[in-house]
Amino acid sequence: MIEKERYSNDWKLYPSVTEVQKDFPSRPLLRWFKSQTKYEIERKSEKGMEIGKVLHELRSKLDEGEPFDIVSQYPEEIKNCIRSYIDWKKSCGIPLKKYREVKMLSQGFGFKGTFDDLAVNQNNTMLLEYKTSKAIYEDHLEQVIAYKLLYESADLVSEPMLDPPEYPIRQVWVIRFAKNEPKFEAHLVTKEEEEMAKADFLNKLLLYKNRDKREALWQKSS
Repeated sequence: MIEKERYSNDWKLYPSVTEVQKDFPSRPLLRWFKSQTKYEIERKSEKGMEIGKVLHELRSKLDEGEPFDIVSQYPEEIKNCIRSYIDWKKSCGIPLKKYREVKMLSQGFGFKGTFDDLAVNQNNTMLLEYKTSKAIYEDHLEQVIAYKLLYESADLVSEPMLDPPEYPIRQVWVIRFAKNEPKFEAHLVTKEEEEMAKADFLNKLLLYKNRDKREALWQKSS
């Protein structure tokens, strides 16, 4: 593990999973961009980010049964997501012990990231990624598999009590909570999907790094 005092400096040196993905959007996302005006893209993106942010902040209170207030421009959509989250928890039987929003960094692969939840017990360790999009897309599978790769190769984990070798990930899930109705969709990533997603992300990561190297060389020569 990297020494704790070097955490902030080392963290700044590497791209995150989402930064890499944003530079190489999937075909469905590109089609969506082409079908929307700039205003609609900005409006819908801001709405989605706010709903996701509020839901992330409320998850711990929901899990602990604590009271909470919904402070947002989109209270009805967030209420639907909350109901979906509660319904999903009742139906899936996930382990109770959770590590939330854990930051990880891999010097070997040269990237960083922060996953949503890791649920653990003696029998199972589940990596959980939550979405409030209209569907579960290939980008989401790629993202969560990149987190799994990061977890398994991390030099730095922000949660001191979490020991990856002690909790090998057995299942990887992407769970989508609908905004327009209280409904959820849960997808267990298959081994075949994992292999393809891992290869896709590592190819994007290599292209991302090579582009940065080229830009640095051009700047030196100009």
